[in-house]
Amino acid sequence: GSSSTTARTPRASPAAANLNIRVVDGLVSNWAQAVSVGGEIRIKRGLSPAERVSVLAHELAHEVLHQGAANRKRPLEIPHAVAETEAEAVSYVVLKNLGLPSKAPAYIAWRGGSGDTVLKSMTRIHRAVKAILTAATDARAGKKKA
Repeated sequence: GSSSTTARTPRASPAAANLNIRVVDGLVSNWAQAVSVGGEIRIKRGLSPAERVSVLAHELAHEVLHQGAANRKRPLEIPHAVAETEAEAVSYVVLKNLGLPSKAPAYIAWRGGSGDTVLKSMTRIHRAVKAILTAATDARAGKKKA
C-alpha cells in the first residue's frame, strides 16, 4: 500500500550519501525530473515519494555507472541509448528489491534500448545494483561508508 511506499522511499537519499553523492532539490530544467552531474544529483521539487525514489534510483545508477570519479577522469564512450538503458535496468532491479513499481520496460524502449542492450551490459548493471543496494542496506542499518 501507500504507507509501505512512503516508509521505504527515504532510504534513497541516505544511500546516495553512503555513495558520497549529494542530493539537491531543484536546479533542474523544466522537462527533466532529475539530472546527475558527477557527485551530485539534482532532483525536481514536488515529486511524490514514489516518483522521487524511482528518479533517485535511476540517477544513482548514472552516478555509479557513468559519472563516478573514475569515469570523470576517463569518460566512457557509450551511446546515450545504452547509458539510459543501463541506468533504467539498474533502477528496475533496485525498485523491485524495495517492493516498488518500475516503468523500466517502457522507458528503455522509449530511449531506444532493448533486451539485447541489457544483456550486453549485465555485468556492469549487476555491479551498480550491488553498490546501490549495499549503500541502501547500510543506510538502513545506520552504517556509513568509510
